[in-house]
Amino acid sequence: ASTNAPAALELVLLTGANLLCMVALQWRKESAVLRTLPEQTVAIIVGMVLGGITVAVGYEDLSETILYSFSGIFFDFLLPAIIFSNAFSIKNKSFFRNMTGILCFSLLGTALSSVLIGLG
Repeated sequence: ASTNAPAALELVLLTGANLLCMVALQWRKESAVLRTLPEQTVAIIVGMVLGGITVAVGYEDLSETILYSFSGIFFDFLLPAIIFSNAFSIKNKSFFRNMTGILCFSLLGTALSSVLIGLG
């Protein structure tokens, strides 16, 4: 297989991934059995299917390219929106009831990240 996949193939795979996600999520809404699955589980299954197709076709390098290019988009644009949406929708009572756990995770995570980045 070619190590440099053409741009058209990347476009076709990304478009196929979007369509597959939309179909899977719509199918999840309409199926009584699948409605019990969280959306994240459906997204993981779709990702595994797309990864398997990419490997089966022989474009492992393409999947790495998509992964690295998507990670920048995810961390810069999608993750802040997800965090903001979840933070905006949490109820005050739940937030203050879990304040100890939130502070523990945030302070320990920040300290651990600082140490690992400082040492590495």
